[in-house]
Amino acid sequence: MFASSCGGGYFAPTLASLSTKPPQSNAPFIGPGFTANTFVRQNYTIRFTAGAVAAGSPATCNGLAKGKAVSTYFVAADLVLTTNGMTRYFGVNASGVISAVVLAVVLSRL
Repeated sequence: MFASSCGGGYFAPTLASLSTKPPQSNAPFIGPGFTANTFVRQNYTIRFTAGAVAAGSPATCNGLAKGKAVSTYFVAADLVLTTNGMTRYFGVNASGVISAVVLAVVLSRL
């Protein structure tokens, strides 16, 4: 949504950029709890990784300077603590495709 409505087709380089609301808006693109690029939430470590800076990107509607937006991104969610012998990982990139991997964990006694 940011890219099409605020970023001129480009993406925010940080989650803090998405939590900055545009001057004419009542709300930011994401909630106030998502200001760091890596954080733990509901037993998952969430990591936002920005792609290459797009030098030709325009200034955004929420104050990001010209040439500071990025051309792609990746967000990963890694399970912090394995539950029920299963580990699940999730990811999404600029294409919007959500990937999921589920791994069975075999526990043994030492």
